[in-house]
Amino acid sequence: MLEPAMMHRHNGGRAGGAVSEAEWLSCLAAHHVLDTARERAFDRLVEMAWDFLDTSIASLSFIDRDRQWFKLESGLGIGLVPREGMRCAVAIDGDHPLLVEDLRRDPRFSNNVFVAGEPHVRAYAGAPLIIALGVRIGTISVCDMRPRRFTDDEVARLVGFANMAVDTLVLRRDKVLAEREKVQAEMARDDLYAAVEALSDGFMLFDEEDRLGLL
Repeated sequence: MLEPAMMHRHNGGRAGGAVSEAEWLSCLAAHHVLDTARERAFDRLVEMAWDFLDTSIASLSFIDRDRQWFKLESGLGIGLVPREGMRCAVAIDGDHPLLVEDLRRDPRFSNNVFVAGEPHVRAYAGAPLIIALGVRIGTISVCDMRPRRFTDDEVARLVGFANMAVDTLVLRRDKVLAEREKVQAEMARDDLYAAVEALSDGFMLFDEEDRLGLL
């Protein structure tokens, strides 16, 4: 979609400094969120942003190498946008959200496909998802079909929703890693049992160099 709240390919996406594309993509991949199904925890955050800020569109999205992928969006009806259509040449300075009262009057976004064409988005507010390393990997954002100025309270709530999304991502990542480690441990145990069962009857002895021998 618009996503000016994200890193530019050349400028980097770390709050307070540049980050290589490889580092940013690695951080994104480590959270195992791309191309996953809808999840209630994230759905609720987008619904709260949509409801509290009373906008036409709300979304939670992540920026991959060549696309903007939506974990959830309400009011737009798309699942992803090619990266060249995102107009992401503007990066948020540090951890501040980006606010645009009237996209048609802003030369950075006036030619965006979603501004010049359907659904004719006019106002935008986006807060970055900043992980522990300070890398921005996505945004939670809202859009409206009329020019509007977002209040300080609305912006603070949006930032709060972004922080909650990051906390949810971290908990989700840790759960995924724990499940993978459990599966790997179970596979290693099964392999060990299979190896032991395949051995001939007898005693297993180890020499001084920890080499296995049978009696």
